[in-house]
Amino acid sequence: MAMLFMNSMELSKYFLDTDLDANKTLFILVSDTLENDYSDQKIISINELMPNANMLSLFDNAKKDEYKTQYVRYLQLAPINATLAVLQKYCIDDENHIAFLCSVTESQFKFFEIISDYLELVYGFKSYHVKEYIKAKKKGKLVNNNHVEVHGKIARQLEAMKVKDPNIESVVDSIINGRPESKNDKKKDKKKDKKKDKKKKKKNKKKGWY
Repeated sequence: MAMLFMNSMELSKYFLDTDLDANKTLFILVSDTLENDYSDQKIISINELMPNANMLSLFDNAKKDEYKTQYVRYLQLAPINATLAVLQKYCIDDENHIAFLCSVTESQFKFFEIISDYLELVYGFKSYHVKEYIKAKKKGKLVNNNHVEVHGKIARQLEAMKVKDPNIESVVDSIINGRPESKNDKKKDKKKDKKKDKKKKKKNKKKGWY
């Protein structure tokens, strides 16, 4: 399954040309400006993948090599590296596409390109910028990832990280699934609680407790 990178303008301009099923695509916002109202479970935010302010200042000051070096070191940190590993696993195992999104302004910092290169170097996992994907598809040159090989590298990376930090899975889970409770969630929880209360009352009445 495909893993793509794009900015918000490219999403509206090119995504349809990929012929990917949007219902089988997990959209991941990596942005300080794109907002997520958390009403759609197929849209999540992982701002932890954003370069920090110190790194971005290096890019602005034309120290792009140092910027890339520091950002790659950041990607190698256990929680971030493990998050990327789990996302690749999700893409392969659940046969879902993943589309990473940032704003047009944020895309100038080229961090998606660095993530894509990192995934290929460390895991042998080929991902694409959305325009690159469309071109490769038209020419019949899309690379099929070797799932067995990628799986093996993911397993070894995660195992090594677990040795250093036994709680790494819960850390990754909080990064991927951690989000503020939405109004919709609260409404659903209230409905569930009401249903539970009704069932309890029925059971208690049968038992003659009140």
